[in-house]
Amino acid sequence: MEKSMLFLVLLSLAASSQTHTEPYSVKTDRLGETVGEWRTNNPHVDSCQNNTVDDHPGSEIDPDLMFCIPRSGFADGSLTFAAAPLLSETAWFYKGSMYKVELTLKNSFGLPDIMTGLRAKFGVPTSKEKTPLQNGFGARFQRDKWTWTNGISTVELVYSDAPNDYPSITFTLDTINKEVGDRIKRAQQARARSDT
Repeated sequence: MEKSMLFLVLLSLAASSQTHTEPYSVKTDRLGETVGEWRTNNPHVDSCQNNTVDDHPGSEIDPDLMFCIPRSGFADGSLTFAAAPLLSETAWFYKGSMYKVELTLKNSFGLPDIMTGLRAKFGVPTSKEKTPLQNGFGARFQRDKWTWTNGISTVELVYSDAPNDYPSITFTLDTINKEVGDRIKRAQQARARSDT
């Protein structure tokens, strides 16, 4: 009886070790893919650029950080997400691997379809947050953030009822996103120290 129980435990452990969580994907791309793979899937991109370590013009270029922005498709509405037209789309790469994709929608009209699509693909959000906002004239608004996580990557949908606050969806590979964020903080701190 003990041998059969041990066999079942070992079989269960073997099965669980074979299940591997994959990073989230967006459209035909998956977080972690190479720049070359991304370019193959996105022929509408004309060029990619290096970014500065701290995002300040004139700062030293970070050779490990690069972003790609499509140069066409926005005017004719051909760049979309879940049939909603995009205002912008940016793919971020660190040491040659895609670690973040940022999508900004042109308006909130497609939001119900996007919410339905995200729920269908990723399930119930891991968390939902509501943040009150107020502009300089005293008008009050609310920003909502839905988050999905799978242990290695995150999807965030952010939207509000404030005018000209465009809904956005961000896909990130968690470990690399944190590493890049830490690099940016260190660069900003070093810049602040050198400015004083």
